[in-house]
Amino acid sequence: MISVDEARSIILHSASELDSVAQPSAESAGFVLAEDVVSGEAIPPFDNSAMDGYAVRSEDVQNASQDRPVILNVIDVVQAGVASLKTLGVNEAIQIMTGAPLPRGADAVVMVEHTEKLGENLVKIFASAGKHENCRFAGDDIRKGQLVFEKGRRLKSYDTGVLASIGRKEVTVLRKPRVAILSTGNELIGVDEPLTPGKIRSSNNIALHSLLIHYGAIPFDFGIARDTPEDTEKQLARAMEYDIILTSGGVSMGEYDFVRETLQHLGIEIKFWKVRQKPGKPLVFGTKGDQLFFGLPGNPVSSIVCFELYVVPAMYKMMGLTYSPLIIHARCKHAINKKNGLRHFLRAIISKNGKDFEVELTGNQSSGVLSSLSYADGLIDLAEGRGHVGEGETVEVVILDKEKLLKLMSR
Repeated sequence: MISVDEARSIILHSASELDSVAQPSAESAGFVLAEDVVSGEAIPPFDNSAMDGYAVRSEDVQNASQDRPVILNVIDVVQAGVASLKTLGVNEAIQIMTGAPLPRGADAVVMVEHTEKLGENLVKIFASAGKHENCRFAGDDIRKGQLVFEKGRRLKSYDTGVLASIGRKEVTVLRKPRVAILSTGNELIGVDEPLTPGKIRSSNNIALHSLLIHYGAIPFDFGIARDTPEDTEKQLARAMEYDIILTSGGVSMGEYDFVRETLQHLGIEIKFWKVRQKPGKPLVFGTKGDQLFFGLPGNPVSSIVCFELYVVPAMYKMMGLTYSPLIIHARCKHAINKKNGLRHFLRAIISKNGKDFEVELTGNQSSGVLSSLSYADGLIDLAEGRGHVGEGETVEVVILDKEKLLKLMSR
């Protein structure tokens, strides 16, 4: 049996970045760039108006005011998407729309709110406009040849618009891990099946499916395997083309022997079995080439805690990211009984008292009480050597609900 830190180290050493693929820019949010993105053109590509109004020579309107307006000759009208072929002369103006190219000779734009049309060819100007006022210039946003996004950046939704603006229909990214999920157990039935004596509905596969999507992976649910070597091997063999294989159940003391034999038949090298933690002690990890195998415990809480502690960091590395759990320090609102020997991860609710964070257990810490994870904001992390925790003592909390934390921090 090894420590949590040893287990995580073995897993991260075994995980490697996935290969790169071409991804449509419109669907690239959440992917990590495998290339530097350099713009081949300036954005905007030409000088243009930032307002609806009149393009002018700033010197012609420098003395314009509400009391002493200036009257200019209107020689053209230019819409967005069309360039005027005319050049402004002394005391001339061109009516212009937002985004339209700035005409030759113009160095400012007077907003339409400060003007009044006098027939078709004259305009009264009631405000001055300094040089370059209400103008946008080529390259103001992005210069030609500029490094826009660096390799290793996780693309955001906003970035897809930037990629479109510089004409990048596709970008090269690290692909997301494809993850097979297999639940095991004779007692399990589907979520839509009626309960019969001795049966429970399979929930681990549903929760893992959702978590995988949340963290950016692509899940594939292989259903339920029965507790026999033949069915387990048959179902696992179908999953061997995936980057990560997750099973839940079948790794406790009484079941491990045939699971180990099945994994060996499939060429999976077992790196460790059992971690000094609670919940989640019966965790199996193995590899086959670049594939990762996680034999998660069958108890729902144990399965999800192990997923958060071990699978997520591995997936992040495969996607070209570094996973850093969000940890806070909080005072316990009540005492916690604990024995030395195992590292405990206890479901807890965080709150705030003045400037300080406080934390309390959700209640029953049995690894079968899945609802406690729904109510939890984080996991109290108690080291192997730590014993009883007194009321008011400070503990580390691994945050699960970042939105809750942000709300508390804003108070």
